[in-house]
Amino acid sequence: MNQSIKSRIAPTPSGFLHLGNAYNFLVIYRETVVRRQGKLHLRIDDSDSTRVRDEYIQDIFDTINWLNIPINSGPKDLQDFKKHFSQLLKKDHYKAALEKVPGTFVCDCSRAFLKDNSCPCLKKKLIYKPGENAIRLSVQDSEIKKKMGDFVLWRKDDLPSYQLVSLIDDIDENINLIIRGDDLVDSTKAQFLLAELLNDKVFTSCSFLHHPLIKSEAGEKISKSQSEKNSSSMILKELRRDGTTREDLIKKFGFNSFEDFLNA
Repeated sequence: MNQSIKSRIAPTPSGFLHLGNAYNFLVIYRETVVRRQGKLHLRIDDSDSTRVRDEYIQDIFDTINWLNIPINSGPKDLQDFKKHFSQLLKKDHYKAALEKVPGTFVCDCSRAFLKDNSCPCLKKKLIYKPGENAIRLSVQDSEIKKKMGDFVLWRKDDLPSYQLVSLIDDIDENINLIIRGDDLVDSTKAQFLLAELLNDKVFTSCSFLHHPLIKSEAGEKISKSQSEKNSSSMILKELRRDGTTREDLIKKFGFNSFEDFLNA
């Protein structure tokens, strides 16, 4: 096995997984293990603790087992995750990384305000106070600025943002192949910028692959909230309960067999 290739499966336990998550997991498996003989790390992005539930975390383990995807590192089960791998255990680590990022500023603007207005907080020199404001990055890159704005690195609820957490974990875990849906292209660009500001050589040396998304019958991106309204056809937990197999799932993605999917 090629020891140099390492990717990750990194779901967020904010709801039960859906068809889009399964497709992403299987693409990661195909591109990492089958095509590059690499290794897979399981990371569960639970930094948004307000939406995380144990049953959502358990669903991740159940889905990986159902899809028969080999995991080489990361948590083995729910209790192992909560005890050793939760991102909430690393809050101080993320805060230390944040302090090394140049160009941050405290902002007390709401999302609604920023939709139609430029942020005036850079000149205010505010002090961060949990519950009152957030810490953003002053983005100089015009393309990223247009897409992401001055994005949040530390949230109002005193938790690190997804952009910061995902980057730091990828660096810590020595990930060198990142496979995401093409809805996360802008996030990749934002994290790449952040990695450059940290003078990182791990993330900035990664190979990136952004795959097309599985769409709903209406042609829309599948979200957890949307899939909950159509549970029998989209939520993986419901499909497993109804006896759906991995081969059945592959046919939902438009392939005749799992072998066809691996060769696509």
